[in-house]
Amino acid sequence: MATLFECSEAAWEKIFEINVKCSFLLTKEVVPYMRKRGGGSIIYVSSIAGFNPMQLLAAYSVSKTALFGLTKAAAIDGAAEGIRVNCVAPGVIETKFSQPLIQDPNSKEVAENQTLLRRIGQPHEISGVVAFLASDDSSYITGENIVAAGGMHSRNSQINLMAHKGERFVGKVAVLTAASEGIGLAIARRLGLEKAKVVVSSRNIVKVNNAVELLRKEGIDAIGVQCHVANAEERKNLLEEAVKHYGGIDILVSCAGVNPHYGFINDCSEAAFSKIFDLNVKCSFLIAKEVIPFMKLRGGGSIIFLSTIAAYKNIPQLSSYGASKICLSVLTKGFASALASDNIRVNCIAPGPIDTKFMTKIATTPEYKICLQHDMPIKRMGRVEEVAGPAAFLLSEDASYITGETLILLVKWRIKVNDFVGKVAVLTASSDGIGLAIARRLGLEKAKVVLGSRNITKVRNAVELLRKEGIDAIGVQCHVANAEERKNLLQEAVKHYGGIDILVSCAGTNPDLGFLTEMSEAAFSKIFDTNVKCSFLIAKEVIPFMKLRGGGSILFLSSIAAYKYYPVEQTPEYEHELKYDMPMKRKGRPEEVAGPAAFLLSDDASFITGETLLLIGAYSSSKTAILGLTKAFSRAVVADNIRVNCLAAGITDTKFIARVVGVYGAAKTALLSITKAFSKAVVDDNIRVNCLAAGATDTKFLNGAMRDSVFSSSVQNDIPMKRIARPEEIAGPAAFLLSDDASYITGETVVVGGGMQSRL
Repeated sequence: MATLFECSEAAWEKIFEINVKCSFLLTKEVVPYMRKRGGGSIIYVSSIAGFNPMQLLAAYSVSKTALFGLTKAAAIDGAAEGIRVNCVAPGVIETKFSQPLIQDPNSKEVAENQTLLRRIGQPHEISGVVAFLASDDSSYITGENIVAAGGMHSRNSQINLMAHKGERFVGKVAVLTAASEGIGLAIARRLGLEKAKVVVSSRNIVKVNNAVELLRKEGIDAIGVQCHVANAEERKNLLEEAVKHYGGIDILVSCAGVNPHYGFINDCSEAAFSKIFDLNVKCSFLIAKEVIPFMKLRGGGSIIFLSTIAAYKNIPQLSSYGASKICLSVLTKGFASALASDNIRVNCIAPGPIDTKFMTKIATTPEYKICLQHDMPIKRMGRVEEVAGPAAFLLSEDASYITGETLILLVKWRIKVNDFVGKVAVLTASSDGIGLAIARRLGLEKAKVVLGSRNITKVRNAVELLRKEGIDAIGVQCHVANAEERKNLLQEAVKHYGGIDILVSCAGTNPDLGFLTEMSEAAFSKIFDTNVKCSFLIAKEVIPFMKLRGGGSILFLSSIAAYKYYPVEQTPEYEHELKYDMPMKRKGRPEEVAGPAAFLLSDDASFITGETLLLIGAYSSSKTAILGLTKAFSRAVVADNIRVNCLAAGITDTKFIARVVGVYGAAKTALLSITKAFSKAVVDDNIRVNCLAAGATDTKFLNGAMRDSVFSSSVQNDIPMKRIARPEEIAGPAAFLLSDDASYITGETVVVGGGMQSRL
């Protein structure tokens, strides 16, 4: 066992050789035999560490994350031939592998306390899951990962963004609900300081007037309107007053939220539950719907919903509240898809614990103190200003190619153009494309830039272009697979500029564009060596230089292909993606990745580390491994004030369900959070709670949806098995989850979707 920095290159190669490459090779070699049998079932055994990297098992964790991507890719290839591919991610199981952990009483207690069942799992509890996945009961499940971890927290969500200029909102009018204090007021102030005209609203007119007075003292053009978002007339008046005073509306920030119930979800009254969902979901839906006609008159706009980390991580006292807020993520996707053609972008922010009145009760609980100790690498609450920076980014043109996404903040705040004065940035594979666009953006914000690429002619041309714009830049020849060239790249940066503050790892390769089963071993090795191992090595090698500077920021460049099957361009599959799954109907431009990259590297993202930002736009399991690498590095270096994040650029993951049955989808999304909440509430009573997420199934409900041409086309094109499910194919997984074969599974959601892309 070793931390990420203690892992030698030889150990890294051995781990990936056995855990990933051999799984790939064995899969490739067994497929011909399965074809002769008319199909088959392949199951990989991953680990909960693939979702939550463990410090002393860092490289192992990253390799296990890669298996999730391999599962998705192999499932796509195998579906047409009747070969299903799935993955099991066990928690801590009593095996020889876990003996060092189990034999230490303290470590064992910690492991047990991280599970809802408060115990270590047994091997037979995993074999039951594998038997289910291998059986005909799972005939409509492929490309999925089943977590068998006793309810241990998994599937840390992704996503982050940003960068700013200084006066991005000149001529823009912003309407904010619940903005007389807290996060809402901080966002209003940030937008106002960047020259937006601000309309602050809240149900308490005294607080609204006080907030407007504070803003005006800073030279911000602001008015206040009394508005309880549950009151239709007051919502109408709010929008009309904005138009009356400022001539239109460009921005809506929906901050309203309520939580009348603190405690386990099973103790929540029907009245409290209704109030929570009415205000947090329905009123958000209504105000967004009502503002759209005004935005269309302006030729477009931007909407942000305010969610919460409680939507993704179970917090017992906020379980009902979290269930309502997770709906906003699906509302976001639904609105984003519907409004893209009107040039209206819709996104969502889910902050972690922020120092507001709302958090007063929670901050004193034992559960919060445990969360602070184990789940928050930055050991403090965020400040409201630390949410305002990311919000301003999402609302600005820097995020012009981001819509339908949710940014999770566990989330510094400045208003200045030159975010990177005195900073030195090293970028690999940056002589053109995204890498060069990021280098240019950082340079324009006064960073000193060091470009690295294996083609020295391209490097020199790139440096010349940057210098013509007044950017202080040098170029160094560096093939990231060459240890000496990596060493020279870093040394040249220090020699010329005195140190290194930023690393952007852009290097990537994909020598094989065919199906996974047709890929050669050499191509597979090259992809993982360049895309994963070289990213690991350059990050490991730069850290000592960052420590000398008192901290730094690392950014890996991943791909949307880590989350969603990405077809080759100029194929019917790609044309379908372009038509149905890309609301903006175009590929992104490199500079549209540079803005979010600059944000993640700036102090506006000072409270964001270990996260992956999905970017809408355009080699899969290797890029999935980068997500695990990001998590592992972020935990390893947080004490050194070094933040590590990831950008996943490519086509957005907006599902057809958000277009056809968006509100229904939002309601069903809430069940995922309710499942987590109930499982925690009743675990002491030996009651397990799980969830089934069924894909398109032959029912009366589906018959109605199939009349929609978009939905019908998606069924044919987005499901690798090329058919809808039969009801009995949902019954089998349900019976499994209810049986003792699933005795170590609680709080989880099993997707039965015929291989349809869903989550990581």
